[in-house]
Parts: sequence; structure tokens; C-alpha cells
Amino acid sequence: YDDCADGYYYRGDFYIKFEKFYSAIKDFEKVIQLDKNYKEAYRGKGVCYSRLGDNDLAIKNYEKALQIDPNYEESYFNRSVAYLKQDDLRKAIKDLDKVIGLNPKNGEAYYNRALAYGQMENHTKVIRDFSKAIKMGYKVGKSYCNRGKEYSLTGNFKKAKDDYTRSIEHGYDSYIVYMGRGAANLDLEEYNEAILDFNKAIELDNTKLGNYYYRGLAYYNLKQYKEAIDDFSVAIEGCPSDIRAYEKRGDAYCRIGDYDNAIKDFFMISRLEQKS
Repeated sequence: YDDCADGYYYRGDFYIKFEKFYSAIKDFEKVIQLDKNYKEAYRGKGVCYSRLGDNDLAIKNYEKALQIDPNYEESYFNRSVAYLKQDDLRKAIKDLDKVIGLNPKNGEAYYNRALAYGQMENHTKVIRDFSKAIKMGYKVGKSYCNRGKEYSLTGNFKKAKDDYTRSIEHGYDSYIVYMGRGAANLDLEEYNEAILDFNKAIELDNTKLGNYYYRGLAYYNLKQYKEAIDDFSVAIEGCPSDIRAYEKRGDAYCRIGDYDNAIKDFFMISRLEQKS
């Protein structure tokens, strides 16, 4: 490319797509030698260093890009991602605020800011930002699922259930969304619907043993104690120290008159409590 900065830049960008980050860095450095104000080259280096796990160097390069252009939206966004990787939530949010100020239609910025606020347990702002992400059409199914989780955490189980349903309607086919809606149905005392949701969650991923425990609760509340016992047993097999599963299984054994097994579960609870 000789003295063509654009040529080196585009080749560096091409290298990123194929995860050849060191080759990309060399090309971006050549760009900067030819044009020290080529902001995209600094951002490109930052992306490479971030992908290589060196977020400190990534941030330094994003900052150089921002010195050239203080309104460089992409560099603020990339720096926010690096801060999130470092668990520096306040700095990440500050950068995302800047991104949204520059481009109020950036759905990904709202989505990432919602995740950051979620780690800070600021439920009101999480719900607000996922709502914005949905409005902007960004990861709509997943955004509904995440907003549903926040509604559950704040005790609004009807809104949570509605959001999980919308998530499914938008094609988010994950055990997480069915588990979430199942839990909301439990809280709404809609036990038959809860069982259907946990059935689907287990179908999608049968390694998540919490689904068996919660389906067991639904069966228990419907007085289907043998089915409840089966599910609590699966949960216990996967996590032998799960006191809550022993408690519910022991109670279910009592309900069907199997006092010998009930006593065994209650003794196990006592042992586990002594260990803890």
C-alpha cells in the first residue's frame, strides 16, 4: 500500500474480521505513522487489544481517538465495553450516556446500559433502558426477557409474565425465558401454566436443575405429591446439599403418608444445617 493510509486501515479492519489481531495492529500503526489524526486507526487498535484481553491498552487507544474527535460515538461505545469488562460500571455508564446523547437511537447503548444498571440493582433504570432498546428494535426478544426478569425482581409478576410471553413471540427460544415465565406463573398461583413452562425449559436444557425444583413446587401446590417428589429428587440428585428440596420433598412424603422417607429427609436437613 506504500503511503496509502486508507489501504492499511481497510486491510487492518479485514484482519479483525478474521481475528488476526496482531496483524491488524501492525496495519493500524502504519496508518498512524502516515496520518497521526486518523481516529479510526486508534479505535481499531483499541478493538484489537480489547479482543486480546488487554482492556487497559484498549482504553488508551480509544482515548487517543477521542482526543482527535471528542464526539466520536463509536469510540465512546467501545470504551464503555472495555469498562464493562473491567467491571467499572460507573465509567461504562458515563460513556454510554455520551453515546446516547450523540445518537438517541442507538439501541445497543440502551441495552448495555441496562445490563450495567442491572449489576447495580437499579431496577427502575434497567426497566427504562430495556424499554428503550425494545423501542429501537435492538435484541427485542432478549430485551423483553431481561425486562421481564426486572419486573419479577420488583414483584410485578403480571408484567413479568407478559414480557416473557412477548419475548417468546419475538423468537427468543431459550430455557431462560420459559423458566422466568414459569416462576412468574408460580407467583401468580397459575400452577398448570407453570408446569407447561418448566416442561419446555427442561426440554431446551435438562441440565438446569432449578427447573425441576420449581416444577416440583407447582406439582406440590396442585397436591400432585408423587410428581413433586420425583422432581425434588432430581433436584437433590444434582445438588445433594439443597436444603429447600429436602424440606419440600419431606413435606410431600408426609402428605402421602410415607413417614419413613420424610424422617430421612428431615434428618438430612439437620446434618446439612450442622455442616453449614
